Formats: sequence, C-alpha cells, structure tokens
Amino acid sequence: MVQYTVDQAFVVQQAQTILRAYKNKADFIEDDPKRGQARAYITKGGTLVIRGTDSGKDLIRFGLDFNPAHKPGLGSRIKFLSEYTKWFPGYVEHAALMLLYVKELKPRFLLGHSMGGAACAVLGSRLRIPTLTFACPGVVDGRRRGHNSRYVLNIVRGDDWIPSLTTSIFKHKLFGDAITLSANDDPVEAHFMKNYAKLVAWPRFSEEFDTVLPRVND
Repeated sequence: MVQYTVDQAFVVQQAQTILRAYKNKADFIEDDPKRGQARAYITKGGTLVIRGTDSGKDLIRFGLDFNPAHKPGLGSRIKFLSEYTKWFPGYVEHAALMLLYVKELKPRFLLGHSMGGAACAVLGSRLRIPTLTFACPGVVDGRRRGHNSRYVLNIVRGDDWIPSLTTSIFKHKLFGDAITLSANDDPVEAHFMKNYAKLVAWPRFSEEFDTVLPRVND
C-alpha cells in the first residue's frame, strides 16, 4: 500500500498550507466565495483546504445545529455521507455542501481547520481520501474508530477549548486517529491556526508525528 509518511516536516507543511488559505494567497482557487459558509480552496497540488468558521453565521448554522432533520436540497447528500457513521448534524450538513466540490475537483488530499476539519473528516472517511485536521471538534456520535477511519488523522492541542468542549460537554468524539500535543496557553488563543502552526514546528514534538496515512482509495 502506498502511503503518506506523516512526520513533523509533513505536518508543518500542511499547517502552512492552511495559513495561506486564510490569507487568500493567489495560488488558491476560491471555490465557494459568498455563500455564508467556511470557504474551500484547491491547491495546485490537488489538496482541498476547507477553512474554519468564517463568521458568526457559520457557527450558528453548522456548529450549533443539533437538528438531525435533512436540510432542503441536501437530503440525498446527507444520507450518502451518513450511511455508515452517525455524525453531528451541523457538520454533516457542511460536508454535504462541500461534497459537490470534492466530486468535481477529485482532490488527492483533504486539509481542514476547526469546523473545516470536521467537514473534511466526514468527506475523507466516506470517500476514502486521506485527511489531516487541526483543531477539529468532536464530530461523531459513537465510535471513534469506524468506517474508513484510517483515512483521518487529527492534530489537537491539549489546551484548545473547542475539541475539549465538544468532546466533554456534547459527548461527541473525534473521528479517526488523533495526536494530542501538550501545551498550556490561553484556551481561546490556542484554537487559532497560527498558533497550531507554531506549536507543530517545535523541536520537542519531532517524535510525535511518526505515523502514516493511506493515499486515495487504497
């Protein structure tokens, strides 16, 4: 099986890719510019990047949506994504909105931060696309190890309030494997992607990232 080697250099590179997405750099094609949800970008190398919460509306629409009812126009996509796994309703809705882009662009890798990471976990596991998330909230109501969970790897800071809140209060779990990095900073500041990018580059974490991800559809 051909695999991605996930070492510190690889993780640092992916963190920088997300930071460029947040800065709207020219080597990204903006696929979802003005539709009120976190935006997605495709890199020239075939990585689809889904940003975190873009506004308060995103948080209310997706992050606080506990209603499992299918949304107008998204029912068939939500059903497809939920065939094997019981996802948090708001995150599977967000993933359903991104599904058409994934099918059209056929990315080789999915990369997401925060709510974007949750959408990537849903899409990556269902479509068997290798996925790396940073600061992903608890996204699954059930087993952390499930259908195609080997395609998803989560990087989480121990001091990040979002993963902690969603897993301890809402009782949702991260999906796939997780690497938790020990840190003790402000819990709100810890969630920002720029602070993840700094932390993963620390030399003391060089041994933490010794793992692999399968390539597309292996």
